[in-house]
Amino acid sequence: MPEKDTAYTREGTLAHAMAEAILRTFLANGLDYVPEKYEYLATSHHLLEQRDACLAEGLDWKEMAETVYEHYCRIVYETYLGAKLEDPDAVLLIEARLRLDEFIPDGFGSSDAVIIYNDTLEVFDLKYGKGVKVDADHNPQMMCYALGALCGPGETYLINTVRMTIIQPRLRHESSWAMSADELIKWANNTLKPAALASYGRDAERQWIFLSSALKGLEKCGSEHAKFYDDYLKNLINTPVGNVIAQRLMREM
Repeated sequence: MPEKDTAYTREGTLAHAMAEAILRTFLANGLDYVPEKYEYLATSHHLLEQRDACLAEGLDWKEMAETVYEHYCRIVYETYLGAKLEDPDAVLLIEARLRLDEFIPDGFGSSDAVIIYNDTLEVFDLKYGKGVKVDADHNPQMMCYALGALCGPGETYLINTVRMTIIQPRLRHESSWAMSADELIKWANNTLKPAALASYGRDAERQWIFLSSALKGLEKCGSEHAKFYDDYLKNLINTPVGNVIAQRLMREM
């Protein structure tokens, strides 16, 4: 079941695009500090595309830019700068490609931001909605992001600790949780992979659509825009494969 195109999802897409553009500019300029938001936005010619898209949607682009800048980009980039103090070879990856095919047939995706330093990998998830706060602790969506980053960009590093951080800038909410890389792989083999294979066997043609919907449904239950996600989850549970995945993941977490 593809994700519905609504004003909420378009707003979230624009916020992510804005965050990506800002962080890429920081990296391209090799900044060793985070400028004040007014200083940065005063010369934000690289945000013209996002500004025009916001205006087309009737959104306040400046409010979005200031919120994303101060309460997401600043947190991510300052975390990166702190990591570089510990490890000069630390890297910050924006929209990092995730690899999940070892555990999920045809599984792929991207993470908003990934920082790798020493023996630690941290994934960040930006949630622009302003509804219910979401916790990172044992969050299956975040665990999938972390797994994909560990098996993707993290595969050439000796990673012992995986950290997952959810940032909800309009709620001023930040939630982090860490686990060992070994524990994450164990969860993937014992819980995620059997559920994914079950979905693959039941409906080979639509297996990834169902699996993707299940993971999103689990992560978004009770999140912002309650009625939209309530309907989303009901539609998921009413599908045979979605029910298998959702129930098993929720039962075994």
